[in-house]
Amino acid sequence: MANAIASALSYFVFDTITVPAVGTCAISTSRPPLDVTPIGSWNSYFIEGILAAAGTLDVYYNKTDHEALVAAGAVVTNAPIEFSFVLKSGETIDGFCHITGWDIVSATTDVLRGQISFQIVGQVDYHGNATSLGTVEQLEAPAP
Repeated sequence: MANAIASALSYFVFDTITVPAVGTCAISTSRPPLDVTPIGSWNSYFIEGILAAAGTLDVYYNKTDHEALVAAGAVVTNAPIEFSFVLKSGETIDGFCHITGWDIVSATTDVLRGQISFQIVGQVDYHGNATSLGTVEQLEAPAP
């Protein structure tokens, strides 16, 4: 997967719970080709694959804010939850996702870190600030 976005994070919102965050956000996209080669063919044939997007947040762990996400059910729900990431540059990324991983990591002489991984469902909206893009770009996945 190639990184579509990798940036410093200002804060993030999962399902109406806002968490101030010092850390990074990375979102990767992929569209692997689908092999449609007929049996017995000498040549390979491919068609455009299905777009998928996933990402990770790597933030300083804050017990109160991160427990609020768990208490709100954002981590264990079966339905996609709304997310919004506000980057240090002022750009925002909005959409819906499933949280697929939730880790607390500690290392000697370092602060506690929260690592959250997620799988994006459907359309992702990227809102650039006036100095960079100035427009809204949409990354839309096909309907299931």
